[in-house]
Amino acid sequence: MKSAYFYPLQNLRGDYIRALSGASICVAPLVLSISEGGGVTGGLLLLPFFAALFLLYFANTLVKQLSSVAIDDRGISISGFRARKIRWDQLVELKLSYFTTWRGGENGWMQLRLKTPAGVLRLSSALIGFEHIVRVALRSAALRNIALDDVTLKNLNELGLADQAPPPGSVIA
Repeated sequence: MKSAYFYPLQNLRGDYIRALSGASICVAPLVLSISEGGGVTGGLLLLPFFAALFLLYFANTLVKQLSSVAIDDRGISISGFRARKIRWDQLVELKLSYFTTWRGGENGWMQLRLKTPAGVLRLSSALIGFEHIVRVALRSAALRNIALDDVTLKNLNELGLADQAPPPGSVIA
C-alpha cells in the first residue's frame, strides 16, 4: 500500500516569513545607500551575500512545499524538483535529530535522516505524516539490524515511539 505526504503551507509559513524578512533587512540598507548616492562600501558589501543566503532559504522552502513524499513496502521517494528514492532493503543508517533556535529547547523541529549507499534522504517534521514515516523507517531499520544512537532513541521517546526502539547501545533484533 502506498501513502503520499506533503509539506502544507501552514507548517512552512514561518520559514517563508524568516526568509523574506531576512532578505528585506539585508536589501533595505543597500537600496537606501544607493538611492542617497553613497554607493556600497564597508560592511554594506556583505549584505548582498546575506540577502542571497536568505533567498536560497526561501527557494529551499518553496521546493519543499512543491514536493511530495510517497512511501510503500519497498521504499520512500520524494517527487518534485529534487526527486530522490531510497529502498528500505538498502537502508544502512537511521537518525532522528531535534533542532531548536530557542534557548529553552522548545519550538523546534525534528529531522529524519535515512542513509543508503546511494545517498541520504532528509525529511522535516513539518511534513504531514512524519510520525508514520518514522515508524515505517524504524521497522525497516529493525529488519536490517541497524543500531540507533542515544540521540535518536531520546527523540523517538519524544515522539512516543520509544517502545518500538531498542535499549541504548544495542542492535535492533
